[in-house]
Amino acid sequence: MNNKFYKFVFIIFCMCIFPTFVNASYYCRVQDGRTQVRVRKDYNNSNAVYAYVNGGATFEMPSNQIVATNSDCSAGWYKVDYEGNTGYICASMVDVYERNDTPVIDNTEARTACEADLKAKGFPSSYWSGLCSLKVKYSNWDFRPVNTGLDYADAVANESKCGKNTITNKANAEYIDTSCSSGLDSGSAHASSKAIAYYLNPLNFLNEDTIFMFEDQYINKNISTDSYTSAAGKTFNKKTADAIPYMLEMVSNASNESGLSQMAISARFKKELGTGFASNGLMYCIIAGNYTTKYHWYYGVNANPTWKENDPTNRVNLDLYYNWFNIGANDGSDVTKRSFAFAVRSGWGGTNDQKTNRQLAMTGGSKWIVNNYLSIGQNTVYFNKFNTHPNLTSSLYEHQYMSDIKAPEAESKIVYNAYKSTNMLNSNFVFYIPIYSNLGAAINNEPDGATNEDVINDSGGISPATMVVSSGFKLNNNIITGINPGTSMTDIKNKITAIGGSVLSSNNGLAGTGTRITISNGTSSAEFVIVVKGDTSGDGVINALDLLQVQKNILGLYDLKNEYKLAGDTSGDGNINALDLLQVQKQILGSYTIEQ
Repeated sequence: MNNKFYKFVFIIFCMCIFPTFVNASYYCRVQDGRTQVRVRKDYNNSNAVYAYVNGGATFEMPSNQIVATNSDCSAGWYKVDYEGNTGYICASMVDVYERNDTPVIDNTEARTACEADLKAKGFPSSYWSGLCSLKVKYSNWDFRPVNTGLDYADAVANESKCGKNTITNKANAEYIDTSCSSGLDSGSAHASSKAIAYYLNPLNFLNEDTIFMFEDQYINKNISTDSYTSAAGKTFNKKTADAIPYMLEMVSNASNESGLSQMAISARFKKELGTGFASNGLMYCIIAGNYTTKYHWYYGVNANPTWKENDPTNRVNLDLYYNWFNIGANDGSDVTKRSFAFAVRSGWGGTNDQKTNRQLAMTGGSKWIVNNYLSIGQNTVYFNKFNTHPNLTSSLYEHQYMSDIKAPEAESKIVYNAYKSTNMLNSNFVFYIPIYSNLGAAINNEPDGATNEDVINDSGGISPATMVVSSGFKLNNNIITGINPGTSMTDIKNKITAIGGSVLSSNNGLAGTGTRITISNGTSSAEFVIVVKGDTSGDGVINALDLLQVQKNILGLYDLKNEYKLAGDTSGDGNINALDLLQVQKQILGSYTIEQ
């Protein structure tokens, strides 16, 4: 045995006999309006930079202490975590927050078996009354806490930025922020901090008809397909069912292919499109697919579409495309145009068969919701709306499906009424309920609203680089990593467009090493190069060809350069050697997963 072994044993021994102290954890957020803020590798070297980030980017911190000061940053430097590496960011560029990583519980003594169970799970006593009342009536319901690690007042403040949340313009005056001036849909107003505080607080919705905003949106294995279909059918009125007799068939197919429950699909349809009919009795153009013949043609399937009347060149017939969930239609003017443009870019239609086009849109939209929301933790209507999930610290309060602050409550009631009318309320439902600290905190609600800060509606002013990081990928200069082999370019484009960006790329297949994409936020654009570790051939998968290329590179018979060299260096030590060859081989055999 060598000395390293004894050192290891000694360390384990010490960990066992000495107490472990848990310190508070912190994270910082780059201040809004900041652009091209350096995350340095070394605070003494201005050229040693991991990335340039803009307002909204967040980073974990080992502590909230200034580690050094110099002439480059008189306020001092904070130490941050950047993709597993130690980085440094100037203190004057960020705001620091403390994260509560411990369960948000209190010392209240449980009086019943239900309260004891909830306390053991981590629910504070303020949740017990509402949840136990439901448990008495529905013993099969499963309540699971999601500790956000967030202070409630901080969450309200971050959600109170202009343009982030809307409410009906008929709401109580105290619920409307009159100082915000960004564009809105007709009949909407900007929500005030007081309104946000009400709708963000889960305690206000632990009722029989509103608890379903916390229901898991994945298919519930305890519910049969037929039962789901019966419930989904209750969300569509007779006019819609008569106009599209195969609607339930489409919903069922989309659910089976995407994993999104039929109720989540049908409730989202109803919330976004209502009954599907205008006051004159005609179906909305977004459903009927007659936008082109009624209004304009769509020209150029790209980041900057144009709309004209009579130019026959390069025009796209929108009558062949559908967007059942209004994806890509942000608040403001021309929402229908943007919704159709998103459908065209996503390929939700375009054939000569109407039923096929409609199914493409229903299935495509359902997959888009799963890939962009459920798969990253936003698996309830509540988390669709309020991104306060603890798994998503890099995009807290961003990447929110809808701006309507009452949407979770509305969808919950649609789901509840459908389940009730089909006698399904005793099913084994699973609910993920967010926990905040200090839920009783007083909320400041100034007469003129929450804040005077305006943001750009379409992208929130986010730079193309920040869009990459906020979409869950990694970025170093212009190199995008963090993309798994076999990922389609459609998936990547959907993640970027979800936060207001647009993507141009000549590659419409799998995202492979060397793929170049241009991302635009409407006012600026930037080009990036994708690197998939292990994919040296650039076809988006890792196979025998990549293994051969790595082997030849080691032997000097083949020269991997630039992004392809980065792909070949799977171990990340800066060289392509036998370790990388072994990792590629094990990846192909399925005994190892290369970290992207």
